[in-house]
Amino acid sequence: EILSYIQSTFMGNSKSTPHNKTGKTVVLQKVENAKKTGILSLSEHKLKSIPNVVFGLHANLRILDLSHNQLTASSLEHISSLTKLTSLSIGHNRLGMTASQLSEEGSKKKKQPKKKVMKSENDIQFPDFPSNTLKQLKLPYNELTKIPKSLSSSMFKNLELLDLSGNLLLSLPEDFGTRFPKLIELNLDSNALSKIPESLGDSCPKLKTLSLRNNGISPDQGIPQSIFVKTQLIDLNLEGNPNLTRGALYKWEGFDEFLERRKKTKSKNLYGGAMTDMSLCGLSE
Repeated sequence: EILSYIQSTFMGNSKSTPHNKTGKTVVLQKVENAKKTGILSLSEHKLKSIPNVVFGLHANLRILDLSHNQLTASSLEHISSLTKLTSLSIGHNRLGMTASQLSEEGSKKKKQPKKKVMKSENDIQFPDFPSNTLKQLKLPYNELTKIPKSLSSSMFKNLELLDLSGNLLLSLPEDFGTRFPKLIELNLDSNALSKIPESLGDSCPKLKTLSLRNNGISPDQGIPQSIFVKTQLIDLNLEGNPNLTRGALYKWEGFDEFLERRKKTKSKNLYGGAMTDMSLCGLSE
């Protein structure tokens, strides 16, 4: 029921009409510009695969935006060849769809008899990412039901921002945090998570922002003590977690230490003239 709710409420309309100009000529012009700037945006280009000319930019492409297309995991096969990439955005695509699901979708469009399809994560072959250079990786709204193996088994030693919001994640690997030693910001909004692994606190000492809106975080220490006491966490958003109350948070081990650190940091910003939200992690009760 939680997954169905997330799909209907947060997945959005994947068939929206692109606002950007598309076509081979437009892509080629953008690639030419990217040779000079190191920045390429192919968002909303109706892409089902990455044009080969993009991989010719491996020597200098730093920022790549492939969001709002129709890319599958297999279409990212050569993404690791972009060894200078520091920011990669692939949100609002179809990375979590299996080959069998795509086949079923094609059958529906052709009005062929519907076949019963069981989703198998083994059906999805995720490519390796350029893990040594990436500082930002955005994979929101891709119908991911689990963390891709290439993300959980590689060491992203420079990654500072990871966005996995709007997916269908029920859990995270226990060693999830060990892959991102420099992580500062993690967005897990709009999934179906009930708890966060200990490793995120033990292995991510620079973590400052953790957003967990619209999940099912357990009131029984759904966030481990290590995240509150071993990181630099000051921004925690728990809005939309139906089982959580302010009272539950105060019972969590380490939460008081987090509040004290947050108060000191945000008070400094407030005195400096910044508008600061001092509510309790998005919870009203």
